[in-house]
Amino acid sequence: MAKSRFDNDVKGKPYLAGLLGQIGGSAKAEDLFKNADLPVVDFYKQLTWEVEKGHILDNKTTLRVA
Repeated sequence: MAKSRFDNDVKGKPYLAGLLGQIGGSAKAEDLFKNADLPVVDFYKQLTWEVEKGHILDNKTTLRVA
């Protein structure tokens, strides 16, 4: 079963930034999505939150840990 952005290890935490760190610090959004185990809507809402909070930097072609 897929995770949810409301799971305790995701909600209000830099979950995707942590995954980015585990896979080398940067990746394309598609590659991060494959590793995230989140539904597409939850993934993009979580990604938006983490970018806004400064956990992830988005340079339009790749994402990287801040």
